[in-house]
Amino acid sequence: MRSLLVLAVLVTASQAYSVFQNAPCQGTTPCLVNCVLNSRCPIFNPSKPVLLAGPTCDRFYKCESGRACEMLCPGGTHYNAREEACDWPHRACCDPSIECRPDPCGPGGCNPSDPIVPPPPPPPPPPPVYPPPVFPPPADPPCGGTGICANNCPVDNRCPMFDGSKPTLLPGPNCGVYAKCIAGRACPMNCPAGLHFNPRKMICDWPFQACCDPSVECRPDPCGPNGDCGGGPIFPPPPPPPPPPPPVFPPPADPPCGGTGICANNCPVDNRCPAFDGSKPTLLPGPNCGVYAKCIAGRACPMNCPAGLHFNYAKQICDWPFQACCDPSVQCRPDPCPPGAFGCGQNNNNHYNNNWMWG
Repeated sequence: MRSLLVLAVLVTASQAYSVFQNAPCQGTTPCLVNCVLNSRCPIFNPSKPVLLAGPTCDRFYKCESGRACEMLCPGGTHYNAREEACDWPHRACCDPSIECRPDPCGPGGCNPSDPIVPPPPPPPPPPPVYPPPVFPPPADPPCGGTGICANNCPVDNRCPMFDGSKPTLLPGPNCGVYAKCIAGRACPMNCPAGLHFNPRKMICDWPFQACCDPSVECRPDPCGPNGDCGGGPIFPPPPPPPPPPPPVFPPPADPPCGGTGICANNCPVDNRCPAFDGSKPTLLPGPNCGVYAKCIAGRACPMNCPAGLHFNYAKQICDWPFQACCDPSVQCRPDPCPPGAFGCGQNNNNHYNNNWMWG
């Protein structure tokens, strides 16, 4: 019975810890940000989760679709590989410096007439269990029912004009308030009672981790950037570097000769343009770095990049000058993230796969 109760606490705590560590995923797709492929994990999840021992006694892995996701036991407990649960250290028998007493009655069980030798010590008090932090709730459809109507929110130049797959959140006038960017406007939101907005993690968090109120001691990460104290000194982690601003794609063109659209008949014939347009438009460099040409039925129609951007012929987008490598007076840095760098490829894909933004 005790093992079942401990397993229930484990599952609840691991789910809460996983939600706390990872940003929410879209839809019902599992969020595997902190997971790695592991041959011991089955590709298809069975009805009972597969749990594996972790690198330290207080950690374990939960298998999710062929990947091993690291989980943390509640404070003061160790992972028990036999019972597949977070248990007291003397029962888990993981730390060699702690006497191992997995079963005080021995393999054959206890005889009611015999005393237990040695008598088991009284169990320590259970570790405190804190409720998980609450992420900002998703917005309802704009102006629909009780949803957020962005037209009633003030314009804020910190908000991007086009919303990405991950919402942009900004700190508000006080610690319990934040703003969600919707189409260039900042819509105010309230954190649940007792929580503060954490601009580093972009969530509503405990005040001592949000580090907003100067009267509350700031402890953003007691175990350092990797989350593993390892017996070393406790120190706050360095703040993460700000992400580079995303490139801006050329705006979509209106239908040819319709309303204010582009009339290809007025564009010069260019032998570099195909006679028949494919599913992806053909873009050509223009006479200067801020101009490019879009091919329409064998003709090259001139287009302008937004102010401050240059045409990147390699990526077929309007990009930052240092990445477009068009102006010889600007130092060329075509890719700020070297191949194989963690966290770079995923963000770049989010920018370059927006095919609908082509004309």
